[in-house]
Amino acid sequence: GIAPTGKKNPVNEDAYLVLNGQRHAFPHSAAALMTTGALSFTERISAAKLMARLSGDAASETASGSMRDWINANVPAGGVRLLADAMTRVSTYAADLDLLDAAIALRQIKLAIDGGVYYLDSGWQPMVNALAAFAAANGVEIVRDCAATRVSAGLVETGRGGRIETDAIILAVAPDEAAELTGCAMPET
Repeated sequence: GIAPTGKKNPVNEDAYLVLNGQRHAFPHSAAALMTTGALSFTERISAAKLMARLSGDAASETASGSMRDWINANVPAGGVRLLADAMTRVSTYAADLDLLDAAIALRQIKLAIDGGVYYLDSGWQPMVNALAAFAAANGVEIVRDCAATRVSAGLVETGRGGRIETDAIILAVAPDEAAELTGCAMPET
């Protein structure tokens, strides 16, 4: 396997958020939640309820659809919704909440609340490099900068007119691109 280096970075009293150009204490605990200037009193109560819900398993077990849809349906508009957006982005490393699966995001947020987010030293690239090196050492050929134009069982046709025969193919593309490359309709998610 690969062993990326990094550290867990739980949110603490040094964390902050910026709202309307002003820096506020990040509500990392019940006490910080009740004193942050980022939320009104009513929003603090709503945020406390949200935090309790996110700390449990029930939210992710019943969630479906995108994280944006889940937030819109379950979090009041205003500062609490902005907080939910921020927590999602920081916990999942994903910014497009319309494409992010709610159940997966909610499980990741719970992990972040329980113990912090794992930050990789030097970002994601060393992990990608280590994974590529591990794959190459185990006989995997990685072809870069060469678009696939057609994929079928055991064969990839490339934009350069080449043909790559293989035992396995991983398509790291959107479902509509996979359908176009394979000629097969992809199941609805």
